[in-house]
Amino acid sequence: MHVICNRKVDDDIIEIFFKAIDDTQQTVQIDALDNDNRTPLQLAASNFLPHTIDVLLDRGADLSSFVFPTENIFTFGGFTASYCPDCHFKLRLASGTLAVFERLEKRGYELTQNDVLQISKLFANYKLFEKSVDLDKSWYDDEEFASRAKKCMVKPDLSLHDLIQLRPEEASRQLTYSDYLVLARSREFRGLRREHQDTCAVHLCEKLSRGFFRVFALYPFWDLIHKRLPLEICEMIMKHLTNEDVCNIYVAAAG
Repeated sequence: MHVICNRKVDDDIIEIFFKAIDDTQQTVQIDALDNDNRTPLQLAASNFLPHTIDVLLDRGADLSSFVFPTENIFTFGGFTASYCPDCHFKLRLASGTLAVFERLEKRGYELTQNDVLQISKLFANYKLFEKSVDLDKSWYDDEEFASRAKKCMVKPDLSLHDLIQLRPEEASRQLTYSDYLVLARSREFRGLRREHQDTCAVHLCEKLSRGFFRVFALYPFWDLIHKRLPLEICEMIMKHLTNEDVCNIYVAAAG
């Protein structure tokens, strides 16, 4: 199980493994530890394998003792914040982290303040926030990029070119974090010219994580201003802030 959960591909191998176990009437310790004291569930989370996480939980993996991976536990294939040769890695990191969170939350896991701080730190250290200089969207009108983006299908009825132009709220209604993760791993996205891929990846990181950060930062922001404004006004204010601004608010409130 540990070998399966330490892969980069989120396929049906884990299901084939359990079918073989069932067919031969064997048993397996679902929460067995490897030499580094990691369970299969921990490894699946570290490698951004949401489908594998679902299968493990269906098979009885213990979520009550699960600890959300920290930045140094996530498996990045040797990449660091200062050296990341593949631009698609940024999108894989952002979407994978939140896809793992999404799957665990649906099964009853509650993110702690420290979990959110770790995710905020990860976004900051790996430069996953869109800067004001990136907000000039002329890059997506580049003829070569537009041509490739229109052929890169995120869903049967939604191309990458379409996705870029969607508002974050609309994108969140049409796509899950796992959809972004599939896109990050796709040959079409990885085939974009490097400078286009990097700008596009950061733009998508900003878009896909927008709702996540605002949900967790709203009440801390309200507390930070000592509730001097109605909550509805706070929501309106946060709509105009970048994800980096929102994260800074959360960190300040948590400190």
